[in-house]
Amino acid sequence: ERRNDSNTIIGTVDLASPKFAFVVPEDGSDDIRVFTDQLKFALQGDVVRVRLRGSRDGRPTGDVVEVLKRERPEIVGQLQVQGTLGFVKSDNRKVYFEAFIPPQNLNGARHGDKVQVRLLEFPTDGHHQPVGEVLRSFGPAGGNEAEINAIMAEFGLPFEFPHEVEVESEQIPDVITEAEIARRRDFRNITTFTIDPDNAKDFDDALSIRQLENGHWEIGVHIADVTHYVRLGT
Repeated sequence: ERRNDSNTIIGTVDLASPKFAFVVPEDGSDDIRVFTDQLKFALQGDVVRVRLRGSRDGRPTGDVVEVLKRERPEIVGQLQVQGTLGFVKSDNRKVYFEAFIPPQNLNGARHGDKVQVRLLEFPTDGHHQPVGEVLRSFGPAGGNEAEINAIMAEFGLPFEFPHEVEVESEQIPDVITEAEIARRRDFRNITTFTIDPDNAKDFDDALSIRQLENGHWEIGVHIADVTHYVRLGT
C-alpha cells in the first residue's frame, strides 16, 4: 500500500544537522524537512519514501516510511569499548546515531582506535542502534596517518594502493648507476638542500647556493626528473 500512497514522495536524503535532514524530492518539488528520529537511520545520499505530515515554518515536513536504497551504509569514527561491546560515533557531526559493534564484529580493533564501520542491521523500532562491523582500524585516534586515512575513507577516497603497485614500487632501486650519473650534471659538490619538509612523501624541489669567483652568489633551482622513476605504463 505504501508504494501507491499518494501522500508519499520519493527523494534523496541531505543531512543538515544532528536534529533534522532535508529530503530532496525526485519530482523537483520543495524539500521536505524530516527530523532525525523519523529518518529510519537513513544517511547522506540514501533514497527514501517520505509521508508528508504538514508544514513547519512554511516548509513541508514528513516522516520516512521506507528506505529504498542505502547509498553507502558506512560510518567512520572513534571506537569506544565497554566490556566486550563496541560503540562508534561518527566523526561527521551530521550523523545522528551511534553504531553498536558486538564482540565478534570488532575484528581486532581496540578501544580508542579510529575505525571504518559497515552497518549491517537497522532496527525498525527506533529505540535501538544500528549494528555494524569494523571493516578496518586506522590505529589510535589522533595519529596523523590514522586521521588522514579516516577522512579519506569517510569520503570514499582511495587510501591504499593496489597490491601490484606496492610490489612494483618495492622493486625500484635506491642506488643511482654510474651510467645514469654520467648522463647528468653533478651538483653534489655544491651545497644543495631540499625545500620539502622532513615528513614529505617525496623530495622533488631543491635549492643550491655558492659564491662565484667574481664575488656574486649563484642560487640554483633544482626540479626533480620524476619521469626517471615514473615511466609510461608503470
